[in-house]
Amino acid sequence: MVKRSRSPLAALLGLAASVLVAQGCASSSAALRSWEGRSSSELIASWGAPLQVLPGEQGGTILVYESTRSNTTPGYTEIRDVGHGADVGYAAPPFWESDQTITASHPSTASESTTVRMFWVSADGRITRSAEKRENRVRFAE
Repeated sequence: MVKRSRSPLAALLGLAASVLVAQGCASSSAALRSWEGRSSSELIASWGAPLQVLPGEQGGTILVYESTRSNTTPGYTEIRDVGHGADVGYAAPPFWESDQTITASHPSTASESTTVRMFWVSADGRITRSAEKRENRVRFAE
């Protein structure tokens, strides 16, 4: 068994990534809220036509925008040289006369993030509220 320990640098980078994601969500929500009280025509002029316009309450509408981002991480092969089983945590069988190599393949992954943003618009054309939902998917290549 190969033991892996997390380095302090990896832990710090993981923490930093979590903080950035949390800040990104907070700033995204604030950006959406900044449209509340403004005219829907301003939003359309800035963002373009919505994907859908749904009927809302009391003669209003709901403007729906959707964006998708994709990312692909290539696969890789990890090759480790081990001498007579010393690095793998157990005694080497007697037939290991020379150094051995362990090869591990890691598949490529494709991730996709879809964000749906919705704006509720009153009958007089003012944005009264907003919301967003994110969905992340990860696929492994076959």
